Amino acid sequence: MNNNFVGSHLGRYYLRILLPFLMLITMLAPPKAGAEVYSGRLGGADNVWEQWLPVTIPSDGTFTTQMTVSGDLHGGNSGHCLYDSTKTNSCPYVCGYTSPLGPWGLKAGNYYLKVWTNNQYGRGTYTVTTTFTPQPLANDAEPNDAYAQAGTLSTSGSVTGHLGYWNIVGSQNYKIDSEDWWRLTLPSAGKLNLNYTYDKTLAGATGIYLYAQDGSTLIRNTDSTLAAGTYYLQTWDNSPYAFGGYTITLAFSGATPCTWTASPSAISQAKDAGTGSITLTASATSCTWSASSNQSWLTLATSSGTGSGTLTYSVSANAGTTPRTATITVSGQGVAVTQAAASGSVTTTDLMPLSAWTVYGTASSQGGTLTIGDNVGYDTSDSDRDGNPYNVWYLGSATAGQGFDYDVVVSNQSFSPPLTISMSGCIPTTSYGYHNVLFGRQNTAFTGASNSKQYPITQEFGFTTSWDKPGLNTAVLSASGTLDQLPIFGTSLSSGGYCGDFRIDWANGNLDFYYNGSKVKSQAYAYQGPVRAVVHSFDKPYAITSFRVAPTGPTPPGPTPTTKPHAFHGNVAITASTAKIRMVLVAEEIIAVLAADPNAEVKVTVDIQANFPSGASDQTKRTVTENARTLNFKNADWE
Repeated sequence: MNNNFVGSHLGRYYLRILLPFLMLITMLAPPKAGAEVYSGRLGGADNVWEQWLPVTIPSDGTFTTQMTVSGDLHGGNSGHCLYDSTKTNSCPYVCGYTSPLGPWGLKAGNYYLKVWTNNQYGRGTYTVTTTFTPQPLANDAEPNDAYAQAGTLSTSGSVTGHLGYWNIVGSQNYKIDSEDWWRLTLPSAGKLNLNYTYDKTLAGATGIYLYAQDGSTLIRNTDSTLAAGTYYLQTWDNSPYAFGGYTITLAFSGATPCTWTASPSAISQAKDAGTGSITLTASATSCTWSASSNQSWLTLATSSGTGSGTLTYSVSANAGTTPRTATITVSGQGVAVTQAAASGSVTTTDLMPLSAWTVYGTASSQGGTLTIGDNVGYDTSDSDRDGNPYNVWYLGSATAGQGFDYDVVVSNQSFSPPLTISMSGCIPTTSYGYHNVLFGRQNTAFTGASNSKQYPITQEFGFTTSWDKPGLNTAVLSASGTLDQLPIFGTSLSSGGYCGDFRIDWANGNLDFYYNGSKVKSQAYAYQGPVRAVVHSFDKPYAITSFRVAPTGPTPPGPTPTTKPHAFHGNVAITASTAKIRMVLVAEEIIAVLAADPNAEVKVTVDIQANFPSGASDQTKRTVTENARTLNFKNADWE
């Protein structure tokens, strides 16, 4: 600094040096839950008119400010405003003098607080206190502010979100998250229970609408049954001053489908003309049913009805020398009615129809194969949804204890000697429970009641495999009341089960057991009937292709069996554009069917050829080579 003092008189003088005012701003960490304090000095006397204070909001929450001043500063000449991160655009709602501003719902982001004064001659200090409270509910995934951006909701459970929180965006001054959209799909018709709760800061300004699939048709009555399909929910906030979190809770109960139970599931009718009846039990009184007969000699009293009731039928006399069977079909369920032949005929009972059995658990009949049981043994969650009836009988509920999932079928017809029992198929093996094809007396005490500890029949003779006696065994109830199991194949255990032809001849107080045409055991058995058949499965299914009972002598020969194939070879050309879909179809429709046969050994080889007339790129070669190595390709060569 160079100053010349001209014409000064002799004497003592004082030089006053005015330095620009050094502004000191004390700022703590960015706002978080609790209060933060900023302080400094302003005033025209110091040539300091404004200061910018950085503010970082870590998440959606409630933001308030309070400014206090001292000295020459007061509420008429000083204030503070909230700006965006560029210090360009401010929000009119958070801008004022020294009076408190807020509370306001602010979105996460970076902002600036501008503190200012228009006092030209004075000076003073200021303190700005900010308070931030984060919204405790988790936010929804943005953007979901329109029908086309809807997020996905489950039909049960809860989801949370935010409404009304704003940030400063360009010339718009502020942008408010004023609505959220959600999409849900009902798998079936049913009732949807919807509960919408929200913070008190949204009270009077928010609501929720349910729309049809078009996103515009409002559904006002959610208490009625909704059809299966896609629906949309819209939550909204119609006030610039309201903000907060919300929770949507949904519970969906599907409509109970109409089902029927026909009892009995199979009927034996005398050779003479007569009548009979079937008891129909419907799942609801509004369920309608229809009935029909596939034979002219059996007629129905009515062909339709509503709810539970009794269906009566009439049969004409059977003058033939062989029994005959008609099927009454009630809304998809079949009831077999077998009428005895005229005197002098021999009746062979075919046990292949599923309707010939009372099923407890899992069983099915398809393509000439009677399948009894599944691959589920211990099932504490009842994953196959068959109710675990055995576990109910002995432990009180489907999921009690280890959840024993024995699948049991009992023949509807009883038999007395002399007779021949013949079965073709596979009896599975097990390392844990029992697999039985047995015959025994009907247990009159059995009702299927929970924890009754009663079994449908007393198991008395047949074939069995069990965890404690590996191999295929015969079983006969001894005079002492124990089931004696005698090995046919010693202690060898076949992991694929024992497949072939099984036969039992029961006559003159004796049982002769045959396997694949060879007599394997002969044991005394004094009881003279009647007995019923029971098939008892634990952790693997039976696959039965023939099951008959003939009252006398060997079973009449059936059709000459065709030669069974021993191998399958197949290939198919698949284009690259459809490979993903086609490979899934090949896996499900071919490979899975082959692998389901317990006698099959399935090997699958995938052969891929790709030609590049102009040569493959380095990236293609590198990616394919690395993926082939990861997927354990045996050969992956380039030429």
